[in-house]
Amino acid sequence: MTMTVNGDPRMSCWVGIPQSQQDANGAWHEAEPLEAEMVMFGPSAQKAFAKIRPGDHIVATGKEASYPIEQDGQIVEREYFHASHIGPDNNVTAFTVHRGPERYNAEREATQREAARQASFEQAEQAPQGAAQQAPAQQTVTGQGAAAQAAPEQGAPQQAATQGPPTQAMPAQQAGPAADDPVAEVLSQRQQQVAAEPHTPTSSPPGPDGIAR
Repeated sequence: MTMTVNGDPRMSCWVGIPQSQQDANGAWHEAEPLEAEMVMFGPSAQKAFAKIRPGDHIVATGKEASYPIEQDGQIVEREYFHASHIGPDNNVTAFTVHRGPERYNAEREATQREAARQASFEQAEQAPQGAAQQAPAQQTVTGQGAAAQAAPEQGAPQQAATQGPPTQAMPAQQAGPAADDPVAEVLSQRQQQVAAEPHTPTSSPPGPDGIAR
């Protein structure tokens, strides 16, 4: 573990890349591993240096790079593997993953949210059924109330029918003769005299004398 000129952590190590070789019969055999320099920078370099030990089987991702060095009085490019991620090889390594409490809390909260969502969904499905069951009772009550209200209205015409017919207005009395009219006064007096004379009923038709008159 070293530091760069900029003060960043730098881990450098030599790794052996497995190689295989095919013989004349087509069978594959293990060959000498290819040695390469692997370099990491920054916080990833610090974590890898704290966890990786010689002999560990690892899987690394990154890219090939080079840097100039002086060799035998000449400047040459030296190749290396710039690793960005390093982890244990799951095929040949048994390891345990430690999950922090924050992950367990996140999983528990996700489970609670899912349970609450499922419960609200079930309540939403049951709500229309309850409303449908209550609807007929409300309609029945409403119908009885309407009938009770309609009864007094139907009774009103019957009460009106039992009452007597309306009082008819009496014809107005004839007005008397106009003042200062002598002809009208004579006619009025004549009518009063005729009305005052008694009428004697007869049981037989008048005779010839009566007819002549």
